[in-house]
Amino acid sequence: MLDSLERLKRLPDDTLICAGHEYTLSNLAFASHILPNDKSIKSYIDLISKKSKTLPSFLSKEKQINLFLRCHEHQLQNKLNFNNELDLFTFFRSQKDIF
Repeated sequence: MLDSLERLKRLPDDTLICAGHEYTLSNLAFASHILPNDKSIKSYIDLISKKSKTLPSFLSKEKQINLFLRCHEHQLQNKLNFNNELDLFTFFRSQKDIF
């Protein structure tokens, strides 16, 4: 799964993301739970909180708000006490499963 997301991140930032299900608000709730002070996540929650549909989205926005696309960020790894992308991704996945 991480490899697939890595390939996705290499696409142009203006790539439209047309997910099959509307999970944006629940994904943002999870992201906000993990990173309560993240300004990008907070501002996007404020922006879309009154919308019922948030799709499609642009890859550039997803790179800012989707934790699974941010596992490569060393600052995020350090903040959550992980040493690499795979361990952080695994942590996010396990936490999302029980969130």
